[in-house]
This record gives sequence, structure tokens and C-alpha cells, in this order.
Amino acid sequence: MTINAGVGKTVQALQSPAVPVAEVLESPEFLPAAPGFYGWWSLREVLAAVPHTHHLINEDVSLLYVGISPVRETSRQTIRSRVVGNHLNGVGSSTFRFVLAALLLDALDLHPYLRRTKVALSADDNRRLSAWQREHLLLTSCARERPWEIETEVIAQLAPPLNSAGNAAHAFNPVVRAARAEFRRRARAASSPAATPRTI
Repeated sequence: MTINAGVGKTVQALQSPAVPVAEVLESPEFLPAAPGFYGWWSLREVLAAVPHTHHLINEDVSLLYVGISPVRETSRQTIRSRVVGNHLNGVGSSTFRFVLAALLLDALDLHPYLRRTKVALSADDNRRLSAWQREHLLLTSCARERPWEIETEVIAQLAPPLNSAGNAAHAFNPVVRAARAEFRRRARAASSPAATPRTI
């Protein structure tokens, strides 16, 4: 298969019917235990500030983010292990979850702090964010060997608003960068000596 054909097939597969996160957690086999791509979607206007990037089959579903697993040849990570193991847990190991937390910082009353050099959330904040994901988000996926070889082209075609890498030209990218910066700023402030100690 040529690279162009692989990109087209992947883009089409990522716009297959999206499965709610709650159903994926009940039946993880919805996600392949294989390398490839996954797409995070939400019902339209769940994140009102994020521009609508429509699903080909369902106009009420909006694309948020496209990811790959693994990101390099030496990793044994799969789509399933990446989504379930990282994107639905801490913010330190998931770019998507980090951005999502940054955008929902005030709406979910999240309080980031620094754990050594990484931004982290308390157990309660993480549970609240995960519950929000289960309630509002959906997933699609596409198995593909060596997904990093066509990642840039796939992102360029789908234009997911919450991706940063390979997506600098997107109109929403400045908002994503600003939200991430504010998330880090609050984490540093919470961890400074002048900050009021919190039990986490």
C-alpha cells in the first residue's frame, strides 16, 4: 500500500461510528491491541470554545484529537494500552488529557500542582476528569503498522483542534498553547513556598 493510500484509508477509518468511552471501558476489545491511530470525539458543543470539526457520518459528533501508538519502533505499546492506560489516567503521560484538563481547568475546578518537574492532579481531580471523559467523549481507531510514518499527513487531513504537534497552523492552536501555559502556571504557583499547602 502506498503512503497516500494508507493516509486515505486511515482518515476514513477514523471517521467510522464513534464508540462512547463508557462502552470502551466495559468492552476494551473495541480498541485494537495493535499499533495504529485513535481519534477522540465529543458530542457537538460539549466543549463550546473548541471549533466543530464534523464527523462524516454523524454531524452531532466533533473531532477533538488524533493520536498514534506507539510513537516509535522500539515501543510495544498498542492503541488499547495507550488509550486505556494513559489517556484515562494521569495528565503526565498523556498530551490529550493534559490539554483537556487545561481547557476544563475552571469548569471542573481542577487544581494542578508540580510533582518534581511534572504537572499533576490530585486523585479526586483525576477522578473528576475521568468521569467527564466517560460521560462526554467517544473513540474511533484504525490499526496500522508504523503509524508514525503517516501521522503528519493524517493530522493535516483531519485537522483535529486539540493536537499541537504537526498542527501549528490550526486556528485554535494559540488557544491550546495559552491553556497549557496557564495550566502549568497554576501548577507552579500551587507548588511555590508562598502557596497555601493542600492535602492531596
